[in-house]
Amino acid sequence: MWKIENAEELSNLIDALKSEQKIDLEQIEFSFLKQVKIKVQGDPLRYNGNINYAICKGICEFQNEIWRAYAEFKTGKPHISLLTQEEKDALEITFTVNEGCTEIIANLTNMFNAMRKLFKEVTNGMTGGQKVFTCTAFVLGIGGAVVGYKWLDNQKEINLAQIQSIESQEKQKSESEVLKQAFITIQAVANESSNSRFKQSIQTIEEHSEKAYSEVARAVSDAEKVTISQGNSTEIKLEQPQLQKIVNDLNAQEKAITQPDSLDLYIDGVKRQEGKLTIFARTLQGETFSANIDADMLGDDGVNSIIDRIKDINTIKLGGMIKRRAGKIEQASFSSIVTEE
Repeated sequence: MWKIENAEELSNLIDALKSEQKIDLEQIEFSFLKQVKIKVQGDPLRYNGNINYAICKGICEFQNEIWRAYAEFKTGKPHISLLTQEEKDALEITFTVNEGCTEIIANLTNMFNAMRKLFKEVTNGMTGGQKVFTCTAFVLGIGGAVVGYKWLDNQKEINLAQIQSIESQEKQKSESEVLKQAFITIQAVANESSNSRFKQSIQTIEEHSEKAYSEVARAVSDAEKVTISQGNSTEIKLEQPQLQKIVNDLNAQEKAITQPDSLDLYIDGVKRQEGKLTIFARTLQGETFSANIDADMLGDDGVNSIIDRIKDINTIKLGGMIKRRAGKIEQASFSSIVTEE
């Protein structure tokens, strides 16, 4: 039985797999990286141990990325609807939120135990070693190793993350380096393999685990500091500039969607320039943006109605085309005033 409790034992497992030692998936117990803690510090009215909508959404997206990764192993497509309820239950993470500054704890033990059986069933066509490599990569990815080494490497150029030691700088460096090298080794083995399914599985793990953590960062992007603890002695500390960089990178990867919609808006200002009319608006949720007004479609009365609402405590409902990316309004063009029937 391989019981992985620390970085050294993880390294020994990787070496054994590289030497083509036969290891059955059922013989491995991943007690290392069994828990991830995400500590959020900021406005005490917002981050005080309660779960607000943004945190809830971030946790849900973290879980969804795990399901999407498994769905892609199973079917080649990252669609959660392709999973059975039994599979989703087996891969469900238990989250705990501690009081105080808001500390989110993801307990991964039950999921790691369940996934050994699941991975055996969805990795047909892989050798025994490739199956263990894939399962180990999944543990590393969900346990935070992928974002740990990526954000650490990016620090050299963009100061993205500051990784500090809990016990000693040398021990921290050793553990974080082992996590990094373990995943990079698995990537190298997969890339050298002629098994396309094995290659794709490792790439899938990298993409979905990074997105899972990025979604949590986006959910708390207004925090002063976020600390992600993993393994026995590794911490990733992110402050405002680093959080915004992660969010911007994530938003840039997502496609913008333009569709018709109507919004209740406060009008904070109007600008006329070269025959064009632009409004500066604010939603009921406090999101601010600028939008073009189609004066021809609205007519003089419609335009005047909008102008009359400048700094008004009442909203006006406008309809038109709205472009959103990652849920945020990027552009809008309004051509009608919507009246309630």
